[in-house]
This record gives sequence, C-alpha cells and structure tokens, in this order.
Amino acid sequence: MRRETFSYFVPPAGVRVGTTFTLPDGREVRFEVSLIAADDAFHVAGGITAEDDLLLELPLKSLPGIHDALAALDDYAGDVTAPAARMLDGLLDEIV
Repeated sequence: MRRETFSYFVPPAGVRVGTTFTLPDGREVRFEVSLIAADDAFHVAGGITAEDDLLLELPLKSLPGIHDALAALDDYAGDVTAPAARMLDGLLDEIV
C-alpha cells in the first residue's frame, strides 16, 4: 500500500491537509481535515473517503476565533486518524 501526504491552499484563505493511501487494487482512501477563513469566521471540516464513497464526514464547524478553530482542527485530526487502521484493514480484507 502506498501513502502520500498532502497539503493544499484553498483560496482565498484556507488549507486542506491529510494523507491518501493507495490500496493494492488501485483504490484511493483519503483522510483529510481543512480550515478555511471566510465570512468573518473560521470553518473546520474533516472526513474520510474511499474513491467516491464517503466513509466519515465530520460536521462543518464555524467558529469566530482562530484559537477555537485550531482546537477544533486538532480534534478533527484525531477523529479522522483514530479509525484509520480499522478502516484500512477492512478495505484490505475486501480485496483478499
């Protein structure tokens, strides 16, 4: 299984970071979180996708302060990574 970390600028003022795993059958599984500043707030999101299948979608949080947004981003990073091993194992089991 291959792994690639990524970080992208999301215009006009945001970032999306995470890791994409490529399974032996070619499917890509993406674990990501994002923080975007817009409309006088900071918007935090996160999720896990396998190709077009949404495996986990965390609710969008809109927060007025950067410190609260960074704390939410940290929480979401933990929420996205916590089930990673279990989800990848399950997807690998489907291949065998």
